[in-house]
Amino acid sequence: MKTITLLPLLFLVISTFAGENLVVNGSFEDGLNAWDSPAWKSNTLTPEIDTTIIQGPGNASLRVVGKDDSECCFIQKINSPLPGGKLVLSGWIRTEGFRRGWSAYIIVECLNKNGKKRYFSIVTPWALSDIEWTLFRREFEPPQDTKEIRIMLRSKPGHSRTHNTGTVWFDNISLTSGENVHE
Repeated sequence: MKTITLLPLLFLVISTFAGENLVVNGSFEDGLNAWDSPAWKSNTLTPEIDTTIIQGPGNASLRVVGKDDSECCFIQKINSPLPGGKLVLSGWIRTEGFRRGWSAYIIVECLNKNGKKRYFSIVTPWALSDIEWTLFRREFEPPQDTKEIRIMLRSKPGHSRTHNTGTVWFDNISLTSGENVHE
């Protein structure tokens, strides 16, 4: 009798994780809902919702206009339970006017209960100033002891501390199980 009762619950759990995007508001249709600037990062740039330059589907993207001595850093903590196995991080990025080694990043930060961190990153090519909308994708397997995941959207210089006045757009950011990709 217990087996019959547990089967519908098991099916519900499996179907919930199959391809579900764990990122809330990854298309920025709800403005900056679920995204925050971290308190530990000073001189962060102010994000803007752009309704004129979008990747689609939808009617919005996140735009960050560079400014000397500032970086872009926006974070979302994933509150959903994590599926086991591989995950797929993907997102669309567009840049304009990047210079001197600046790149845009989509980063997954995995934390365990002791605060140990492991990072998985997507990075735009540092030598390209202008990139039309491009889908970037990375498969990874979070450490088994991962208790929390954060998604970070960043633009920053590589190894040198140079100034940047370029613009980056992010759209349709997703984190899904490794079996299905949200594109």
